[in-house]
Amino acid sequence: MLRLARPDIPDAALDDIATILRSGMLVHGEFCDRFELRLADYLGVPHALVVSSGTAALHLSLLVLGIGHGDAVIVPDFTFPATANVVEMAGAHPLFVDVSPGSYNIDPQAVRRLCQDRAARNDIRAILPVHQFGNPCDMRELTAIAREFNLYVIEDAACAFGAVTDDGRAGTIGDTGCFSFHPRKMLTTGEGGLVVTGDADLAARLAMLRNHGIVAKSGVSRFETAGLNYRMTEVQAAIGLSQLDRYDETIDRRRRLKTIYDREFDACLEIAIPADGNGHIWQTYMVALAHGLPRDPIIERLRKEDIETNIGACSVLSQNAYARYRGDYEGHERWNSVALYQQGIALPLSETYSAEQIGAAAGVIRRVIEETRAA
Repeated sequence: MLRLARPDIPDAALDDIATILRSGMLVHGEFCDRFELRLADYLGVPHALVVSSGTAALHLSLLVLGIGHGDAVIVPDFTFPATANVVEMAGAHPLFVDVSPGSYNIDPQAVRRLCQDRAARNDIRAILPVHQFGNPCDMRELTAIAREFNLYVIEDAACAFGAVTDDGRAGTIGDTGCFSFHPRKMLTTGEGGLVVTGDADLAARLAMLRNHGIVAKSGVSRFETAGLNYRMTEVQAAIGLSQLDRYDETIDRRRRLKTIYDREFDACLEIAIPADGNGHIWQTYMVALAHGLPRDPIIERLRKEDIETNIGACSVLSQNAYARYRGDYEGHERWNSVALYQQGIALPLSETYSAEQIGAAAGVIRRVIEETRAA
């Protein structure tokens, strides 16, 4: 079966993993330190801290910025629910806005309108934009809004390690940037994540909170605050390090492969292809099926053809966990996020696949979709 994604981990990682296992140092040692330095250099940031997941990176960001009970955070409705989950877990209140149909990213004008409408409440503390599927958001406009309304910006760059905007790499523009190294990400450590910042004080507090609130001075560890265990393991760091040297080649390869899908679907009226944003790295290639086409049966038919597909992301307000908020969003059923959730389909894409494999898959996908419409 042509899987939706397939990690590409070099054999060289095996030797490092064996060294780590023999050493007995399994949690945050030399390899994590090296990984952090390499990641900081690649992204061009002064402070990069590896953590246990992308969700941990988001949660820590909210905590170090003091966002909690009584606060509100703006998030896109079309995303993986972890983006909103961390807001809830920090004790704050997520405020949902729609996304743009082609980019799948948060709509800056919807953000501005929400900030203006709630100005009298003075409860919004941050914007949490998601660089969806590796496509950078309009950070210039979002940071301008944040300055105007005195808000923090926490970038959810879970899918966008290496994506570039006009103002820098995705994840490096806000107060913090958060990345995921989940197996479906282009740089993977199995589970794992990264939080970056340009603020030395924030970095120190992030490091403290990810390790039980400990501060080490003169070889003595003291618990300075209540903290969490969000550390990365040495094995995970070794796996990540093994992929960094060729990471730009990974991005280039995926960009070339995605053009095969573009060509195959360009004249197909049943498929809306995603916008090719500036700096997009194509962690996921998601298309939107025409209204009325039954997506789930198409996914099942493609599985029988040995092609794995899936939904792209969720409309968070459409999930049971957030049903209590729906009444606050009149007309939500007509949002772009809902249509993308109902009609979006993520297609197989990996730098390990050949042009022939993607071309063959694209042909089958188009045939199945056209046959479904005709039926």
